[in-house]
Amino acid sequence: MPITRRVNTEQKLIPGPKGADILDQLISGPKVADFLDLDPATIRRYRREGCPAHLIGEGLVRYRLSEVLAWRAQRCARK
Repeated sequence: MPITRRVNTEQKLIPGPKGADILDQLISGPKVADFLDLDPATIRRYRREGCPAHLIGEGLVRYRLSEVLAWRAQRCARK
């Protein structure tokens, strides 16, 4: 059975190999969207609006969930 960890952001159980912290892993946009219950197009729009993203190689985009959540919190605080 995979190890899970409860994350306070959305109160979801996140599977991780040997307790790896998903907040600091580089993950794909669709996985970020799934975690946040958003459409993947919303994550692409976030990137165009300044959300931190990491380019790996040629055209491979990955996100750190912790950076996306911090960016969203900062963005909401300005409104």
